[in-house]
Amino acid sequence: MHNLCKIIFRKEKKFFMYKKDFLLKAIILAEGVKGLTSPNPAVGCVIEKNGKIISEGATQKSGCDHAEVVAIKNAKESLKGSTMYVTLEPCINYPLKKTPSCAEKIIESGIKEVIIGMEDPNPNVKGKGIELLKKAGLKVKLADDFKERLFVLNEDFAKFINTGLPFVYLKVAMTLDGNIATIKGDSKWISCEESRKYVHSLRNKVDAILVGVNTVLQDNPELNVRLVEKKKDPTRIVIDPFGKTTENFNVMADNLPTIFVTRKDVSPVFVEKCQRYGKEILQLMTDENGLFSFKEIFTILGNRNISSVMIEGGSRVYKGVLSEKLADKLIIFLAPKLFLGRGVPFLYGDGVAKVIEAIKIKDISVENIGEDILIQGYL
Repeated sequence: MHNLCKIIFRKEKKFFMYKKDFLLKAIILAEGVKGLTSPNPAVGCVIEKNGKIISEGATQKSGCDHAEVVAIKNAKESLKGSTMYVTLEPCINYPLKKTPSCAEKIIESGIKEVIIGMEDPNPNVKGKGIELLKKAGLKVKLADDFKERLFVLNEDFAKFINTGLPFVYLKVAMTLDGNIATIKGDSKWISCEESRKYVHSLRNKVDAILVGVNTVLQDNPELNVRLVEKKKDPTRIVIDPFGKTTENFNVMADNLPTIFVTRKDVSPVFVEKCQRYGKEILQLMTDENGLFSFKEIFTILGNRNISSVMIEGGSRVYKGVLSEKLADKLIIFLAPKLFLGRGVPFLYGDGVAKVIEAIKIKDISVENIGEDILIQGYL
């Protein structure tokens, strides 16, 4: 009897590990389309029958089929009695929704069981897709595995759908003594090649990159995806109050989508230049200190369905976004280098007067990447 129990346990363990692999496959499919589905979440789906994958799918661009519908349409055999593994709770119909209810499509398909990675953070859907499936007689289970990976997969969507504001990543490459450039502005390269490739993989996933004009004037960056296989190039946003960017800089001269944020009284010559090069110009008011409101900028971007923004410099922009408490995730590449004194610091200007006023970083992770240290945490 004892041996029989061990055999049964081993079979059950193998069975559940097998099911876990199906969900992992769905996650990998979702990660493969991350950056291409915005403002919708990136979702992956696998349909299994008798221990074999019979179909799979991932969410298409906004307004097109969701992962579950893609998988159902891709199936070459009957789905009756099969099990679906999907990274996010299937959606339902609600006002102004552009695509049909995935939950209803699942019910119509003959699928008997649905394993769901996580609930949909969309308040119009959360828990309601699960409820609809259960009412129709399907078995439904929320998975216990890969919780952190699933959360990170659509952390930007979760914020955007609940606030209308984009999720803000603040990416920094700096030395051990806290500098992002030398005193003469040289920053190429503080981080190692592996770190730079990682940054390009992040650019593949976000809707927009934001920098200050000093970063443009000093580095002439392209701010596109080059070091990894390209899915798409994000929209570039340049904070350029007085219109200093000329046609000699990549962000003006190339044909990639770019928004210049300027003062209301920016030179008409700069406005004409933006029009000539096919760039958009966003003219905003500044406060008494001549500073833009990043809350206003991010609200405008959110209204345009830009659900994620990565800040890539410089120190004044970093300081402004952090001071307004608008950054969601900090991504620091710490290079094993010292500038032996004053360079361009990560954050511009004076800091807080008391330790108790410091911003605290939560859920920190630390890992090696090439010769650098990658530190990530939430604000």
